[in-house]
Amino acid sequence: MRIQPGSLAALAVALTMQSAVAAVDVVPAAVFLRGHEVCMLEESAPIRCLTSDGAAKSPPKWAPDGQRIAYMQMSGLQGMFAQVVVMNDQGAVQRRMPIGAAGTDNEGYGMMTTVVGLRWFGTRRVVVEGHLNPSDSEYVILDPVSGRTVAEIGDQSEGAGFSADGMHWAVVSGVPHFTRAAATTPTLEIDGRTVLRLKGGAESFGSRPKWSDDASQVAILMQRGQDGPLTGLAVGRAAAGPARVFRLPFADTEVTLHWCGAEPCVMRKPVDPAPRTDLPGIRPLRAQWWRLRRGTWVPMSAPARAAPPAPDARRAELVEQARRLGVVDADFR
Repeated sequence: MRIQPGSLAALAVALTMQSAVAAVDVVPAAVFLRGHEVCMLEESAPIRCLTSDGAAKSPPKWAPDGQRIAYMQMSGLQGMFAQVVVMNDQGAVQRRMPIGAAGTDNEGYGMMTTVVGLRWFGTRRVVVEGHLNPSDSEYVILDPVSGRTVAEIGDQSEGAGFSADGMHWAVVSGVPHFTRAAATTPTLEIDGRTVLRLKGGAESFGSRPKWSDDASQVAILMQRGQDGPLTGLAVGRAAAGPARVFRLPFADTEVTLHWCGAEPCVMRKPVDPAPRTDLPGIRPLRAQWWRLRRGTWVPMSAPARAAPPAPDARRAELVEQARRLGVVDADFR
């Protein structure tokens, strides 16, 4: 990481507080694959490649703190046998962690037939996602500091949900591939513990688990049957205890889940009964928002959208520079 003059004090504070390096004036940079090599592009500088081994790799990703880069190096069919590599922005490798390799610690994930990709889970974890079959997602959570596997989990619904602090996850199990709905037991799990079981065939989970910003709670929508309308919301806590179920004030298919501060909220889009314009064949939708407050659904106005960040001329120039060079799948810090 390159720091502009006069920023060392700010960097010390940021490291002490373990906060993001957004407070530090970090030089914008892009990482991407060129051929099979991880390369970097910094503002007003030529492309610099950090690897030279010729091995197949996944697109590299910056850590949220802008100090580390992670990618997967493939060594088997469809990435079945791979290793996650974590390096700094000078190309110095800090950790290599095997995925799906033979051995007592990784035998279970030798069955992963397709590796989808890699992403950072907060600043403390790296997650590798793959599939055993089209409907089951598998995840390996790794600690890049110790090099240890934190957890190996599977989700049989819409995908796992990860908290922003990199410490908690939620998945749905009990819905095996090609199993009759009545024979399933849709189960919500938080950090490996069961918090809610549904009666298969009658209800199922209808969204990906979504964590609150403070990582203390997770929410997930519930639906009637396997393809019916969304009718409920389950809320579980990271600390302990079972999940609580709250029925929605409506039954609809057009529902999205959000967090409004410390409270879950949902947006529904019913047909507007009194559209402002009369266009033949057009049925406009109108957003309705509801907040779960002390166990009761309360109508609310649409939450204010955060103001877009001020344009970053340096980042914009770097993006344009990458475009001119034909760079694809770049990740920018």
